[in-house]
Amino acid sequence: MPGHLMIDEDRGLRRRTVQRIVLAQFGLAGLLGAGFWVFGGGRAGYSALIGGLISAIASWVFARFVFAGAQGSSERFLRRVMLGELLKLGVVVIMFGVALTALNLAFLPLISAFAVTLLTYWVVLLFA
Repeated sequence: MPGHLMIDEDRGLRRRTVQRIVLAQFGLAGLLGAGFWVFGGGRAGYSALIGGLISAIASWVFARFVFAGAQGSSERFLRRVMLGELLKLGVVVIMFGVALTALNLAFLPLISAFAVTLLTYWVVLLFA
């Protein structure tokens, strides 16, 4: 069926776009960690790295969840996207909870790197 083929091609494009987003987030987390380390010291660099990784790991979990069950109808795919966003939010809350209570992190580099890494999503979509 031609319509079914088009849906599969669209899913392939979405999968590649999400992979680019996640890879960009992991790369940016490392760059931000290094930058904060150079300009703010070890604690700032480690905090920024953790903040960026929180965003990148949450996006990776989202992508794994959504595309693991991508076969089926568009409605099923949309349902997995919505559930994936809830899962992603839960991962972010848990990882921030651990980061803020168990690790000796500087808050400003942590939250700054998280926010910048999160914005990567929109920048990559502009060039997709």
